[in-house]
Amino acid sequence: MMQRAAGLLYERGVEIASRMAESPALAGDGRKPRIAVINGIQHPALDLLARQAGELVVQQVRRDTCLELQRAGHVIRREIREGPFDIVLVLTGRQREQTMGWIAGGARLLAGSTAPSGGVLLTCAANDMGARGYEKRLSQLSSEISVSSKSKCRLAMLHGDSFEHPEALDGWIAAAAPRLLPDTGLISRPGVFSWDHPDTGSRLLLEHLPSDLAGRGMDLGCGNGYLSCHVLSRYAGLKEWHAVDVDAVALDCAAQNLRALKTACSVHTHWIDATRENMPGGMDVILLNPPFHKDKADLVALGQAMIMAAQRSMQPAGSLFLVANRHLPYELLLYQSFEQVRTLFDGDGFKVIRCDGVQK
Repeated sequence: MMQRAAGLLYERGVEIASRMAESPALAGDGRKPRIAVINGIQHPALDLLARQAGELVVQQVRRDTCLELQRAGHVIRREIREGPFDIVLVLTGRQREQTMGWIAGGARLLAGSTAPSGGVLLTCAANDMGARGYEKRLSQLSSEISVSSKSKCRLAMLHGDSFEHPEALDGWIAAAAPRLLPDTGLISRPGVFSWDHPDTGSRLLLEHLPSDLAGRGMDLGCGNGYLSCHVLSRYAGLKEWHAVDVDAVALDCAAQNLRALKTACSVHTHWIDATRENMPGGMDVILLNPPFHKDKADLVALGQAMIMAAQRSMQPAGSLFLVANRHLPYELLLYQSFEQVRTLFDGDGFKVIRCDGVQK
């Protein structure tokens, strides 16, 4: 569905950019529109959009998506600050506050644009990802919203000079910002997995870890560092720790939380797509809570790829501690990849599995 929404967003962006380039405001300056794409993903239509732009910059924080965009030759930024832009496209995400923060940041990038009507802000959301809810919130900024629907997605367009209530942007940005969570004492922010509470799988994994973890360890898919912080606070025998995540925003939170710990352990963070890039090796201990919020076919393949990445990073006698939804079929791969596989817990919709010794 994200690919479909992205295609619609970029195709409409091509139409807007083509018309805008012919306007006296831009044609008189002999330039094409400057375009920002927020939460952009690779799609053939993005390549077409780039040809219509004087400059195209894509904001993205996921390492896997950045690698795809990089291979296609696009300019990528974790944050886009250097406005003004004439067209800003926002591909909505799953998390409402994070997406509204993107939209607010995108709206501010139009400030100073010399394009007709102050430039264009265009969003696209799948119907099952809260499209109408985003339109309702956009109406707090402007009453002049143009909406169209196609292929179970909705596009909303506003012009930069129609922002009647720009103060709404401040609230959206504040709601998306990092904050200290009183219940956990950790820094987190919307968009990070289970951002405002510990997820059940991680809590169960912590409850079933042995008492003797030591040596070199890794939290693969660390999120905001919840598991890492608890483990490093509990096990003095850990001498080196690596927190790995594909999401740069999550990793920033984890890094802040880990820096706040009083530990003699040497701590390192890595922005890596573990399924495609090399990770540190020789680990004695790896903790893994694979994602479980994608379509099932993709989900199983991703979980399996992360298990294999963990195995490659382990020393021969190392141990993997895995928590997963009960229905996800990882056992065959685990038995093929490790010398010993034991289920430590099976209940509450989850299973906690310990795997020891890498199969030769």
